[in-house]
Amino acid sequence: MSRVYGYVRVSTDKQALSPEGQRHTIEEAARRIGRSIDAWFQDAPVRNLDGSWNDAQSGKVPLHDRKAGREMGALLKRGDIVIVAKVDRAFRRLSDCVGMLDLWERQGVHVVLCDFPMISDLTNPFQKAMVQFVAIFAEMERKLISQRTREALALRKRKGHANGRYAGYGFRWERRWDRERGKHVKVRVEDADERLVMKEIARRRLDGQSWDAIRRHLCDSLKLVTKEGKPWNQARIVRAFRAELELQRREARSIDP
Repeated sequence: MSRVYGYVRVSTDKQALSPEGQRHTIEEAARRIGRSIDAWFQDAPVRNLDGSWNDAQSGKVPLHDRKAGREMGALLKRGDIVIVAKVDRAFRRLSDCVGMLDLWERQGVHVVLCDFPMISDLTNPFQKAMVQFVAIFAEMERKLISQRTREALALRKRKGHANGRYAGYGFRWERRWDRERGKHVKVRVEDADERLVMKEIARRRLDGQSWDAIRRHLCDSLKLVTKEGKPWNQARIVRAFRAELELQRREARSIDP
């Protein structure tokens, strides 16, 4: 007996179909062919340490390299049916689309693409070509989104606006009114208190003190904590030292005649 699998990909794109919407669309497609979903597979982005999301494990890699996509692929047998709500939920690159459709065709696996209900036989070269044509635009859309994101982040960086949770060693975020945008934004400004600590770390390290001795001085003698309220551990001290040297190099270049 063949099995029917529903594949869902969660995206950080707010305009993308929600996972609940994808499941509903897939279930409706299964009912139209007189079947129900035997198992669900869902790939989702990974949350970064700074609270942002990374789509690297969902949309930016081929289907067979995603966790749920790989698990589904290992179960597929001849006669099985894979139902996807939209082409771009499964494929964001033309090469991925072409490769998977060829593989499933050889395996005898059927594919139902809910946004193309008129396509029912991907062994038909014309119908298969239509899906591949759509995959071209899905790939182009992904690249355009990536380009616009890079440009927006670069602009925010030039203006000193927040791009993430951490402003960097020696800096902090401060809310200021942006007259051009008509709202408050986070602007990167110098953190004088942290900079003093960084200069102390650099002075002691350049004098030959060990990282552990510097840590004991900051934590045990001075009772200092980071701006997140955590103790200064060795990893943070090393990063602060390197950041201080880089800031000093930049400042020296800026005052050179």
